[in-house]
Amino acid sequence: MSLRLKQEYVKAILRQDIGWFDTNNPQELSTRVNEAVFQIQDGMGRKMGDSLQFFFQFIVAFVIAFTYEWRLSLVLCASLPLIGGSGALLSTAVADGIKNASEQYGMAGAICTEVLSSIRTVAALGG
Repeated sequence: MSLRLKQEYVKAILRQDIGWFDTNNPQELSTRVNEAVFQIQDGMGRKMGDSLQFFFQFIVAFVIAFTYEWRLSLVLCASLPLIGGSGALLSTAVADGIKNASEQYGMAGAICTEVLSSIRTVAALGG
C-alpha cells in the first residue's frame, strides 16, 4: 500500500505547473512524501480500529448504564456536550501541532539533503 501511495504522490507532484516548483522547495519533497504516507498508514491502521472499538464500547456501556441506573445516565447525558466540546478542541490542537511538526520536518529534510550533497561536492573537489 505504501509503495502505491508514494508512486501516486510523486505522480501528482510531477503533474504540477512549473510555478509550483518555484514556491516549494524540491529538496523537501522526499520528506513530505514519506511523512504523508506515514500519516495515512497510521490513520488507516491502528487508529481507525481503536476509534471503532472506543465508539462501540461507549454505546454498549451507555446502554448498560441506562438499564441499571437511568437517573445517573441522564446526568451523564447532560455532561456529553462538555465532553464532546473538549474532545473537539483537543483534536484541533493536536492536528495543528502535527501540521507544524510536518512542516518543520520537511525543512529539516531539505537541509539534510543539501548538506549531504554539499559533502559530496567538497569531497569531489579534494576538500
